[in-house]
Amino acid sequence: MIKWWVAKDKEYWHESEGVFVRNPEGKFLFFERLIFPFALTVPSGHVDVGEDALTAAYRETKEEVGIETTELTKIATEDIIGDSCRRGADAHRWHAFLLVLTKNLDIEVKEKDEGRKPMWLTLDEALQKDLIYPVRYIVNSFRSSLS
Repeated sequence: MIKWWVAKDKEYWHESEGVFVRNPEGKFLFFERLIFPFALTVPSGHVDVGEDALTAAYRETKEEVGIETTELTKIATEDIIGDSCRRGADAHRWHAFLLVLTKNLDIEVKEKDEGRKPMWLTLDEALQKDLIYPVRYIVNSFRSSLS
């Protein structure tokens, strides 16, 4: 069960996280989502009840792209309105993390048929593509922390 709440203004919120995986060449891992919202994303997902954002980030990174790590760096926590998800929320408290790889890895997107076509892109290349709303927001707002 995912963490959610209704704010004083009656907005329905979820808590989510995303991991920006950077390879030794300075490119980031993105993949196509097969479920709404349909766009490129990074390993990400909702935080479950009883779970903190960091634990969720470790879990999603392992589930979605097969990377087990304990080397995540917190980049930001932002309340993002306009981030629609398939579970009905248009507002998310989004936690962004960075994982810096020391070697290149073959990546397979594998969780529940949520994604396909992993690709390594620079942030400039990614911004030319259709990104999910919170990923674009984090790249635009915290680019210096990712590079």
